This record gives sequence, structure tokens and C-alpha cells, in this order.
Amino acid sequence: MAEHLLITPFGYYLRVSVPKDLRARLGKREIKKSLSTYNRTHAIKAAQLLMLGIEQLFSSMRGVSMTWRKKPVLPGMSEIIVRDLIDRHGRPYQEREMTVEEHMLLYPDHRQIASSPPVIPDLRQSPPVAAEPPQQLTLQGRIISYCAEKKGKGELTFDSHQNLRTILDLLIDYFGDVAMSTISRDEAAKFIGVLRQTPLLRKHTKIYRGLSLSECVPITEKRVNEMLKLQKLGKECEEIKFPKISTLNSYITQFEALWEWCFTQDRTLTNPFADQQLSTVDDAAPRLPFTTAQLDTIFHDEMFTQHHTPHKSLRSRFEPHQFFTPLIAAYSGLRLDEICQLHLDDIECPHGVWVFNINTKLEKKLKNKASVRSVPIHPVLIDLGLFEYMQELRSEGEIRLFPELVRTPRKKGGFNRYSLRVSPWFSKFLNRINLTSESLVFHSFRHTFSNSYKQTQYDEIVVGELLGHAHAKETFGTYSVAHQHEILKIGIDNLKLGVLPSCVEQWTASFVKPWTVGTLPQAAVIRRMRREAKDPFLVITTEALKSATQRYAAEKRKV
Repeated sequence: MAEHLLITPFGYYLRVSVPKDLRARLGKREIKKSLSTYNRTHAIKAAQLLMLGIEQLFSSMRGVSMTWRKKPVLPGMSEIIVRDLIDRHGRPYQEREMTVEEHMLLYPDHRQIASSPPVIPDLRQSPPVAAEPPQQLTLQGRIISYCAEKKGKGELTFDSHQNLRTILDLLIDYFGDVAMSTISRDEAAKFIGVLRQTPLLRKHTKIYRGLSLSECVPITEKRVNEMLKLQKLGKECEEIKFPKISTLNSYITQFEALWEWCFTQDRTLTNPFADQQLSTVDDAAPRLPFTTAQLDTIFHDEMFTQHHTPHKSLRSRFEPHQFFTPLIAAYSGLRLDEICQLHLDDIECPHGVWVFNINTKLEKKLKNKASVRSVPIHPVLIDLGLFEYMQELRSEGEIRLFPELVRTPRKKGGFNRYSLRVSPWFSKFLNRINLTSESLVFHSFRHTFSNSYKQTQYDEIVVGELLGHAHAKETFGTYSVAHQHEILKIGIDNLKLGVLPSCVEQWTASFVKPWTVGTLPQAAVIRRMRREAKDPFLVITTEALKSATQRYAAEKRKV
């Protein structure tokens, strides 16, 4: 079948040479018909059905009866339904293979036809013109159906479903709720260009409220020109942040997937976003690991050496997660969300090895299946008072490692992540200590952890399991299980944090002040106030905190 296929800029065509003895009667030397697809697999299946009709036509013109074929041509196909050569829109029927019995159940109106000879289209006439796609093939309806199907299959969590809808709704914002067939490749390219000129947090900026994507472009151009003028004069100005190329490419990938899904329902539909990925050469610098000097700067701050921080700089109270989350990330490589959602019961000691049990029990969410793992606890974290802090929480009846971090409800449903407060706090903290590079974020601790092993050429498979990465090779993926805790413990103990080729000694946190029971009494008071109010979101003012501290102290003296 493949030898009859012809690929053109307009998709695949079926091209069949007419036998010499029939050319005069048929009036043509070859038969050429569009298969309305760019997909080779779909083209072969569609060509199969048309070939059956063409061969039947040749036989009838010669006056020879043709034994009808019921054997599949492609491997895995069941009996071919030859009578469904053309549907009501003039397109080849080949949504899926089925037996005659299955077809009769799906199309009861065709039962009478099932026993009659197949209807062969008159190929001497011009090919039928495809009708406009059904009315339901508009953006709004298809986006809803597409997202609902992926969510129903368990492919999307609540958060990923919301993110996908937000991305795909950009199409409706720009094109409107139009038929998908009306969106051309050039229009898709213009749409991508508009996205590149659309500032981040557009919907949270007053001057853009109520405006479509196209209406935002001239306003953004005016803002950029004003910003450049102020920069030339040496004056301060607000920087306009635009999406990264890698982010836009992820959007384009989602647009492509939507059109591919819709193609299964309309074979005339072409994908305007195919091969539209942008070059990432000029994209922003990737995230980088912290250097030894930067680790020194971070952990020499008063938060780690004195257990307090100036309120004026961060506008928030010093809380336990601000002390422990950076240390846990540096010495375990855990992701921020994995740390913030830890329960006290997730810190356990199977086989004599203390580990962080990263799992999806209760309300916890992970990035993927490979993220479920056990990571041994580094001795430095034990020396810095992690177990003393846990003992304090258990005595209060707490369940989670950082009870001050809560999942706040969203207006559109669902909950925010536990790390919602931590990420912006750490960004402000880095700005306060003059580490202002865009490549340095909280996730840089994970890069530091990985890079430290890379510099010492440690076993990549062990490091991958500590980080929660899936095995790239089948040998250690499908046909093996995770390393034993003792092996992973040796890996954690061999961590030489911050080691670079030019460094002789590894970086240590020996100057960090260990946490002890009662280190931060105000945090214990806040936890008690929220427990008594049975409100984890209770906002506590400075006056209320002072009053509660005095009251609890008086109660303790009476006892």
C-alpha cells in the first residue's frame, strides 16, 4: 500500500496507475485522491479502503467478478467493512477497525446494506468536496471535551487540569470561539508572536484588565518604549517580564496535542501548530547550583546562626520552616513541595536507617511516579536538631512537620500548594543578602545536591534514585527495584556538598546554630492559638500574640 502514497505540502495522496486497457474508457492515466492527513499511519488505513473500491471498479469495467476480500491488509486489523468507503462529508471512514457485527450494532440503519454488495464511488467524477466541519468542532467545546477526557483517564490532577485550561483558553482569548478549521498556520504563527509580547501576570495588571491579547500588544509596546527611555536617562523603572521561550514552547506543545486529539474526529483538520517550536538559544539562563561562596552567604545569615531575623527586611515572623527547609533541600535534594508537605510519620526508621518517606498518602501530591521514594536523612540534619524539633511537635499533638504552612483554598476550587508562601519568601531572602541572579532560586539547592555528586563522579543510578528520577534504561527501570536503604545511606553519607574541581575541601554547615526544644517559643504559641481556634488559617496580630504568650506563661506557672 505504501508504494501508492504520495506526500505533498497539502498532505498524503493516493496515486494509482490506471491499467493500459482501461485508460481510454476511464479517460485518465492515473487516479489521484487526497487522503486529508499528514499522518502516514492514518494515510495507509484510509488508502486501504479506497484501493478496494478502485480494484472493484477495474474488475467491473472488465466484466470480471471480483471475490470480495475480507482478510486484513494491515497487521492487527479485523475484518474490513468495505461498504463504508465514503461518509456523508465525503471523507474515508476509518476511525477504527471493526467487524461486521460491531458495525451493525453501531449503525443499525445500515443493517440492510451489510448483506448487500458494497457501494463503490464513481471515480470518473470529480472527488467530493469535504463539507465544513461539524458545528461542535469549535474551540470552546473541544477544549472542554479534551480536558474532561484527560481528567477522566486520570492523566490530570486538579492543578494540572486548571493549568491546562488556562493555557488552552489563550486560544479562545485570541481567536474567539471559532471553527478549528478556520485557523491557518500563518494565524497560529501570529498568535505565538503575540504571546511573546504579552507580559507575565497580565491579568493582575490594572491597565490590561478586560483587554484581549491583541489589545494588550500596543499598550505593552508603549510601556517598553517608556522603560527604555528611563534606562537611557539612568532612572529607575519597573522591569516588564515576558514569558521564557521554554514556557512558550510548552504552550505550543499543548496546542499541538489538542489538534491531534481533534484530528481523530475530523480527518480534514490540519494542525497549524505543528513544527512551530521556537529556538531557545536566546532564552533566559537555566537554574544554577549554589557555589561554595554562595552557600556561605546564605547560611551565615542570622536566621541560621542566631535563629532570628529583622522583621523590617522580610515583613514576616521568623518561623521554623525558614530554618529547616533550606537545610533539608541542601542535604537531601528534595523538591520544595516534597519538603513542605511532609508529615511527622513520613520520617521513619526502616531497617535501622532514618529516611524521609516521600509518598502520596492523604492529601500529598508528587510530580510523577518516580518521585515516590525513600531518602536517608543526612547526619548533619540530625546534628542541627531536626529530631528535637520533631519531638516538640509531637508533644503538642501536631501531625505535620511544618504546621504553619497550610493549603489555602482557591477561588475557582481546589487548594494552593503548601509551598505557596515559602517560594516568594526565599526570593526576598536572596535579594536581602544580595544574591539577585535570576538563575538562583530555591530549586538551586536541588541542583547543588546533584552537582556535588557529579563533581565526585558518584554512581549516577544511586543519585537518580535519591533525586526521584526515572531510570532512562530498561535494565535498571523495568527489570529492577530501588536500592536498599543501606546503599542509599552510604550515598547520602558520601555527599560532599559544594565540591567543585577547584575546591580541596567540601563545604560544611558547622557554624549553623542547632535547633533545640524551645528555640522559637512564639512559633509554639502561634500553633497553640490555631489549634484552640480550630482554624489553621487564623491570622494572628502582634498584640494577640503578646497577650496569648502572657496567658500561656501564667497558666504554666500555676501548674
